[in-house]
Amino acid sequence: MLSGAIYCRVSTEDQETHGMSLPHQREACFRFVRENGLFVPEDMVFLEQYSGGFLERPELDKLRFLASRKLLDFVVFAKRDRVARDQYVFQKIMKDFADAGIRVFYAEEKLTGDSAMDAFMGSTIVGFAAWEREQIKLRTTAGKRQHAKNNKWPFASIPFGYLKNPTTKELELYEPEKDIILRIVRTYLYESTTLGSIAKMFSEEGVLPPSMSEKGDSNQTNKRRMRKNAVSHWSETTVHRILSKASVFTGVYQAFQKQYKKVWNKSIVLGERPKDEWIEVRIPAIITTKEAEAVLEKLESNRRFAKKRAVRSYMLQGKLLCDCEPCMKHFVGYHNNEKNLRNYRCNNYNIVRISEDRRCRNHISGLKIEGVVTETLRELFLDPDFLFERAVSELFPNTENTSESSRDRYSELYALITETEAKQKRNEELYIEGIVSKERFNEHRAMLEAKQAEYEKEMAREYALLRSLDHKESTERSWQEVMAAIREETEEFFEQASYEDLKTLVNLCIERVVIPTDRKNPVKITIKLPIPPEIQDKYYEDEMVEYVDEHGKTHNIMLTGERKPRLIPLDPTKAPLKFRAVDFDEDGWGGDFPKDETDPPLIAYVKRWHRLSYKSDQSKLQILLRGDFLVPAKSGRLPSPVGKSGL
Repeated sequence: MLSGAIYCRVSTEDQETHGMSLPHQREACFRFVRENGLFVPEDMVFLEQYSGGFLERPELDKLRFLASRKLLDFVVFAKRDRVARDQYVFQKIMKDFADAGIRVFYAEEKLTGDSAMDAFMGSTIVGFAAWEREQIKLRTTAGKRQHAKNNKWPFASIPFGYLKNPTTKELELYEPEKDIILRIVRTYLYESTTLGSIAKMFSEEGVLPPSMSEKGDSNQTNKRRMRKNAVSHWSETTVHRILSKASVFTGVYQAFQKQYKKVWNKSIVLGERPKDEWIEVRIPAIITTKEAEAVLEKLESNRRFAKKRAVRSYMLQGKLLCDCEPCMKHFVGYHNNEKNLRNYRCNNYNIVRISEDRRCRNHISGLKIEGVVTETLRELFLDPDFLFERAVSELFPNTENTSESSRDRYSELYALITETEAKQKRNEELYIEGIVSKERFNEHRAMLEAKQAEYEKEMAREYALLRSLDHKESTERSWQEVMAAIREETEEFFEQASYEDLKTLVNLCIERVVIPTDRKNPVKITIKLPIPPEIQDKYYEDEMVEYVDEHGKTHNIMLTGERKPRLIPLDPTKAPLKFRAVDFDEDGWGGDFPKDETDPPLIAYVKRWHRLSYKSDQSKLQILLRGDFLVPAKSGRLPSPVGKSGL
């Protein structure tokens, strides 16, 4: 016999009293089950009072979990609007059931959904349900505003220190909580006691905090103790929250001050209503207006003069990402006090409630991942080609007087190549739009390609000439000596640099680091420096079309013409991280970083790099004309306007 489940939902008291109560829905669903020869056990009936506009609901989550494990054959609802009152949420739930092969029945509807007409009518019903939900919200808000105008308490939550009279619907003083508020206010004002001391005093006395308030019901405390996030002790934050609401305790509550837009579980303030739309609800006063003003003034004074809490800033803070779904989430750093170590963990929480477990369990040692990143930078900066480029910049720091006319021609050629590329792109657009014929398009393209090749050859000759002039001026110093000194200086930096220096270097050079949830995948490091193509080639490989045979063996068939980051093994001692893939973000570098005389030479060099790239974004040709850096042309690739040989 097929086994299934029943789901019933209400969200308002009006639905409970007009034929859609939970017992009524349950009975209708069981009647449908009996009439159709189906079976639903008693423990597979899910009843809840929750809004139909949200996907995350406690009982519905249980039902969807069972469906994802394919433990059900069918699900019975009373009507479609009991599933959801939002088209997106409804279709999402239906898709989950369809993927699991689960049939859906509606006990009080004749539509089966098997035909196109039934599917259309079903979607129309859900659309009307969504519209009705909006009307319910408008009617509810209007009713609350009318209650507030009649001096009745319109909200479900009741302020600390008050009770709601069930007959008059007005707020009345709750003496036990009123005494607590008076003690807090007067102790804070007249005894110069800190918030932490007040919290400690109440905790030692066993006074119940607002989160465990009885509100006149002896069973209420026991109910609140069952909550997962219930806190049964006083904290400094709790005391501050009570004091910050001192204006409420003066006897006037300003209702409907702000407009809110509900986005799933998070409320986003859109703006404040005009003051003429505010509604004052008169409630019994606990403290005077002067006391409230004095409390708020003291809180503001303490806030302005209090020491800022020190926040740990880790090396990869804001740069470390997790590849978990639905999108990459940031890792957050925390300190392991027992082992005195830095660690990082994924910040992908369950959005239903912040106290729930994380959706992603990705976690990594700070020593490991920071070691991987710094070791990658060390490898890059000790690359012989990179050392040669640094030697170039040290040997010729001022090159304004070297063959100025040649530099002008070099800059002019770069501008001509850029202009040719733009014309080529415009030619393609005209051909796609049908403005020019195919013959004219091919003729124009051939002409532009010939011009570009000619410009690139001349640019290479100009570059060779400039380099020869530079060599002529550098006979006093040996290239080998300069490169050896730079290598020794770089090795010494990575061996003796402080954590703050390494953090500065990472901030200058690293765009992001992606940690895989599956440790078989590589760690992806993106570097934001204008590395020359000759050096980049060492970190890339040609992409291949692959074929997997019947034995599961992979064969490379042909090149795709694309390039991808090469997988580079890590040190085996850093397991379970086995591979890394280094990529270069050409658009991510740049920035006007201030000079600091105490900076190590490597950091000073990288900062200068960034400053030049920052200026180049404003005027690329000015740098070339000024002769700060030069770039050789390379076949199939345009020269960069910044950096000597790419630097």
